Amino acid sequence: AMTPMTDNAAIAAPQTAPLLEHALVTGAYDSGAYYPVGGPARFAQTMQPVIEGANGEVRLGADVQQIVVTDGRASAVVFKQHGTQHTEQATRVVSAMGIRNTVACLERQVAPAWHDTVQALRPGLSYLALYLGFAGGIAAAGATAANVWIYERDDIGCVWQAPADEDAPGLFVSFPSLKDPANKGKHTAEVLALCDAQAFGPWLHLPVGERPEDYLALKAWVEERLLAQFRRHFPALAPMLRFHELATPVTQQHFVRSPDGAMYGIEMSAKRRGSDALDVRTPVPGLLLAGQDVSGPGIQAACMSGLLAAAAIEPSLLRRLGG
Repeated sequence: AMTPMTDNAAIAAPQTAPLLEHALVTGAYDSGAYYPVGGPARFAQTMQPVIEGANGEVRLGADVQQIVVTDGRASAVVFKQHGTQHTEQATRVVSAMGIRNTVACLERQVAPAWHDTVQALRPGLSYLALYLGFAGGIAAAGATAANVWIYERDDIGCVWQAPADEDAPGLFVSFPSLKDPANKGKHTAEVLALCDAQAFGPWLHLPVGERPEDYLALKAWVEERLLAQFRRHFPALAPMLRFHELATPVTQQHFVRSPDGAMYGIEMSAKRRGSDALDVRTPVPGLLLAGQDVSGPGIQAACMSGLLAAAAIEPSLLRRLGG
């Protein structure tokens, strides 16, 4: 179940975004947009029993090491789970972990031209995410279910280049707890700011879990800067703030495995939109792509790409949907 959000503030897409993508997003927001009742975890909670009911299996904490190709065809996936390596044989492999991560799991001699094309596609913008927790009723202090876009300057396409030295030029502020009618707990907010991942470049490729003092110092400084910006724009909410935690591009890369912590995978450029490399069917027989690198960014596009990958394996799925 999805509940419409009301009172949404105006949204301006980045100037380089394709017109169609912008129209789809704006149209959804004009209608109130949507939020899953029970929170984003409901997606997994709803899909898991369907998968298991079809004799499928869901494994968590699996780190893919290699996509095995035998006689020119994808034949298995090697992954680590809880420190143990496993190999699962397959007649087809569907990868939803992003196209750059996918080709990184293939040996270099497998579809080398595809490798080169994918490596030439850059990751998109990354972001900083400030997670907030409150005590008390934030609606009475002016918070709503709206998505609020705040621009500190006229250049709405400006990206945060130097988080240590300047305020974020643009903020996206959302109050998930007010969107969700099932929420019975305390209220929350998230503050997002698009940024150039290279502001955190020295730490993007460190060993897993390594967090040097200079990185932690920068993270703490930027967190205080974003907090100050939030308090300035929402002064009535400031006294109610009880919790705050910042995620950086390093955080996104660690937990989501997105290259350079990119929010929406491969950058949304004309080159990406016209690339034949981003297709459900790959040059490797038996290997298909899903996820937001295929048909576009965001939840809807990622789900659609999964449907397209499934239909490439079993075309009758599309006929069933049409019926």
